[in-house]
Amino acid sequence: MNRTRRSHYLLSGGIFTCARCGSRMIGYAKSNGKTYYVCGSLPNRRGLGCGPGVYVPREELEREVIRGMDGLISRFAEGRGFVTRVNEKLEQLWREQNGCLPDAAARLAEVDRKIDNLWRAIEDGIIDTSRANDRLKELQRDKDALEKAQTPTSGPPRIDAKTVRSYLADTQKLLASGDNETRKDLLRRTVEHIELAPEQLEVKITYRVPEPILNDLTGRDSTGSGGRIRSS
Repeated sequence: MNRTRRSHYLLSGGIFTCARCGSRMIGYAKSNGKTYYVCGSLPNRRGLGCGPGVYVPREELEREVIRGMDGLISRFAEGRGFVTRVNEKLEQLWREQNGCLPDAAARLAEVDRKIDNLWRAIEDGIIDTSRANDRLKELQRDKDALEKAQTPTSGPPRIDAKTVRSYLADTQKLLASGDNETRKDLLRRTVEHIELAPEQLEVKITYRVPEPILNDLTGRDSTGSGGRIRSS
């Protein structure tokens, strides 16, 4: 098993870095049993590191990161357009997986028009019968595929607000009491980056935010697929 995933330090593995030198922040335990995050250069340079060492209390920082994630999850549940956007994405994926085409009807009409023209050409003796038959077979294959894409056997999966709240509540439980590997996985899906600014003694936490929630937080519409918010 990967040592980073097995580590008790939730923010180890590269998600947390030092702004001064770019090194990863690593777990560090003092002789009194207290645990911290320190610049990865510090243990290798006899405590000097890339400059004056900063010891970031592990429990305090991890608690703050999880508190921020918990707040975002609550906003997910409240987001006005969140359920709608999720259902739109589910429908898009379903159409792609099932070969459904939004313009299937128009394309089907075009194939029918070509078939009618081909039959007229045969009747008028404009085209060779053998060539016409080959082309008719091609068009019929296209027609069969379009009819299938136009009339799927079932509709796309959908979720409602109650289901979303249930999923998000489960996520909050995992954040609070899940095993370290599960919590780390959730962190990496929600937290884009954490950075220590040693001179300012400041830790900046940047979260990934889905577009509907970003719109709610900023009070504007966005054409992007998502965004970021930063907590210091």
